[in-house]
Amino acid sequence: MAVSNFRALQAFAAGANLSAAYGLGVVIDSSAPHAVKLPAAAGAITGVVIEPAPLGKTVGVCTEKDTKVPARVSAAVAKGAKLACGTDGRFATVGEGGVVVGVALEAATAADQVITMLFGADA
Repeated sequence: MAVSNFRALQAFAAGANLSAAYGLGVVIDSSAPHAVKLPAAAGAITGVVIEPAPLGKTVGVCTEKDTKVPARVSAAVAKGAKLACGTDGRFATVGEGGVVVGVALEAATAADQVITMLFGADA
C-alpha cells in the first residue's frame, strides 16, 4: 500500500457515497456547497481522497500540490508515468491531450492497485 505525507488535508462533505474512495480523485460538487464527488469527465481534479466517507459525511481530501498521495489505478502504470484521472476517480497513464494530475512514484501491475503519486506534478 502507498505511503503518503499529507501536508494539507481538507474536509469536504461527501456529495456521493465515497466510503470506498480511498486513493480516488475528486472534484468540487457544483450542486452542493463545499462538497466533493467523483469527476463527471476526465480532467483536472480538486484532490485525492485520504479519508473516505459515505454520502453527506465528512471526507478528507488532500488538495496540496507536490504532495505524495495514494492513487488507485485503473490499469498497470510504470514508475515515472504522468497520470490522468478518469470519470471513476481512478488514475491511468495520460493519453494524448489529457490533463496530467500527477506522476507515479512507483509502478502498478494491475487495476485497483494503490500506488504513491506526486499530486500536481506534471514533469
